[in-house]
Amino acid sequence: MFAWSYEEISGIDPITEENEIMTYLNSKLVRQNLHLVNPRKEATIKAEVEKLLNASFIYQVPLT
Repeated sequence: MFAWSYEEISGIDPITEENEIMTYLNSKLVRQNLHLVNPRKEATIKAEVEKLLNASFIYQVPLT
């Protein structure tokens, strides 16, 4: 499969391309500090993430 944009690959079954991060049951969760991004790159990163969200290529997971 070849696509020029995220919108063209919206029909992929998530099971085919889904990844899972395996963790140990007794492991302690660690929340990392936020890392600042160069302000000149911030708009580009935000636009790219919005494209991925709109194409349902990624989705937001609620924090627990």
